[in-house]
Amino acid sequence: LYPLLVRHVIQPREGTATREPVVLPFVSVLIPAHNEAARIGSKLRNTLALDYPGDRIEILVTSDGSEDRTAEVAESFENAGVRVFDLAERGGKLAALKRMLAEAQGELILFTDVGADLPRETVAELVKDLADPDVAVAMPRYVAVGEEATAAAEGAYWGRETRLKKLESERDMLLGAHGACYLMRREAIADIPADTIHDDFLWPLLARADGGRVAYRTDLAVPDEPPTLLGTIYERTARMAHGNLQILWRYRRLLGPRDPRIATSLIGHKLLKTLGPVWIIGLALWVNFRAKHVPELVPLALAGDLLLAGLIVATAWRGTGRALPKILGVGVHALVAQAACATGFLRFVSGTDATRWRRAPQHQVLDLDGPALPPLSVRATKRMLDIVGAAVGLLLAAPVLPFIALAIRLSSPGPVLYRQERVATDYSGARFSFAIWKFRTMRVDAEADGKAVWAQAKDPRVTAVGSFLRKVRLDELPQLYQVLR
Repeated sequence: LYPLLVRHVIQPREGTATREPVVLPFVSVLIPAHNEAARIGSKLRNTLALDYPGDRIEILVTSDGSEDRTAEVAESFENAGVRVFDLAERGGKLAALKRMLAEAQGELILFTDVGADLPRETVAELVKDLADPDVAVAMPRYVAVGEEATAAAEGAYWGRETRLKKLESERDMLLGAHGACYLMRREAIADIPADTIHDDFLWPLLARADGGRVAYRTDLAVPDEPPTLLGTIYERTARMAHGNLQILWRYRRLLGPRDPRIATSLIGHKLLKTLGPVWIIGLALWVNFRAKHVPELVPLALAGDLLLAGLIVATAWRGTGRALPKILGVGVHALVAQAACATGFLRFVSGTDATRWRRAPQHQVLDLDGPALPPLSVRATKRMLDIVGAAVGLLLAAPVLPFIALAIRLSSPGPVLYRQERVATDYSGARFSFAIWKFRTMRVDAEADGKAVWAQAKDPRVTAVGSFLRKVRLDELPQLYQVLR
């Protein structure tokens, strides 16, 4: 509905034609990197080959706490004029960008990712858009390339996005950019909170809210290789959803009627899309519930349930590395994206910190001193079994969970759930801590001195209800949710 609203209801505004600047502005190219030793060299060669006068451009690279040779490889280009900043402690992408902004000398700032190969004419063309003083941001369109199945799904998504962004640009409703490449006026770059996740959305948004325009060049394409692992696609989308909601909440004043075009774009293109799982799950539950009383809805409920089941099976098939027909590949991509948006929503509500970024696992250099990753088929199958097993377990346990919670509250004062920090190792062998949740089986003062004590046979700290829960292992049921998460 939103694209129809933009196309047929909201009137275009007079556009700005590209023109040659009277004096070529000085441009600073900022490239943040984390563990990009395998690709930073190619990126710098590509950037150095840009068709723009060498005395009017500078290239800055920040290695954000990289554990590989990213900084070393980048420093090998210092003789070509590249300036490298090696941050020993990892601070996140925004911290890396702010470090370079403090050192950049350009009046225009070009933001670009390591994975994006820029066409030679990129800077020269985008500079023409900013020759118009009303334009604060200019960006090319994004093109997904690479592995066929993933590129097809990404291509379908970005094809739609390109058409929509073009419509928005014509109506002065385009608000954000993509991290692959965008050019901004230095004075239009606002000071934003250090924990901002989605800087390439927030900076152009604030520039537009301040009266600037965002130019979109459909005739200029920047290719980028999207991740191919479903887990990486899921994590990237979850982070984007989390970042969208973070910005929408902090700058909710922009959702008001002060500038209807900004508000319409934020609500239609960001808020409603990011909350997609809410509408989809709500609709599915409503249709299935109503189908019990309205026979006409039974075919719709069955069709929806079969579609979801089919996509779950296709996702498991795709997770083993096998190919899918294009239409199924797009469906799997959509299902993973919706699940990721749900995760992003939960992270936003819980206040999870997501300022740190990471490159897709397939682009990381293997650490030969650490354990190798299990094969993709093993990891994907294991995760799919986790999801299916935990989901089925929660569905089967759902009827008894309220009664367990009530029994715990009636048997002893205190919370229903018990939380404790545990330590584990990831696939690379790195240690990390996480919290487990169980139904409480002991008195609340069981560890009053703050020290964990091993449970013993006939432990006096265990409540009567807790003794039964431990015996039949029902105290472990809340961990099914953690497996899903």
